[in-house]
Amino acid sequence: MAKVSRRDFLTGLFKKIRKKDNAFTGLSPVLIKADKALSKGSYREAIKLYKTALKQEKNLDLEILKKCAYAYFRLHEFDNSREYFDKVLEVKPREPFCLLYKGLGFAYEGDLEQAIKCWESYFNLEKPFIQREINAIVGLYKAGEPLDYQEVVQDVENAIQKQKKST
Repeated sequence: MAKVSRRDFLTGLFKKIRKKDNAFTGLSPVLIKADKALSKGSYREAIKLYKTALKQEKNLDLEILKKCAYAYFRLHEFDNSREYFDKVLEVKPREPFCLLYKGLGFAYEGDLEQAIKCWESYFNLEKPFIQREINAIVGLYKAGEPLDYQEVVQDVENAIQKQKKST
């Protein structure tokens, strides 16, 4: 029987927990503070703490990158958010969370063409309200229907909220 270090055991355990509770990034005091800041809407503080954690990490942690990108997104700093989303997408090109919010950032900026490019790859059956809305928007865009970017943003944000309430 192979020996498993206490650290590897705990890391494996927390990765399982992380999959169940996406709000939990890890055990590090910095990450705990960062997650709390993010959940409270203190996005600048969360970004600062996530960046500190990224410097401390030996391996690229995709969850930290996603949360840092999301914090930038919520501050409407879309170039910065895309930088972090792109780092995740380099490793996991079809990561639904990143595709959704990267596309939504483009939509906020009025660039529906780029938003649609992101959303064409979006696929997440665990989020049916969001999936349905994205499919409808992509279908209408491809059919040549005129779309108002502000309405698209509002429709997607509403679908995200509806999805959160249903879980």
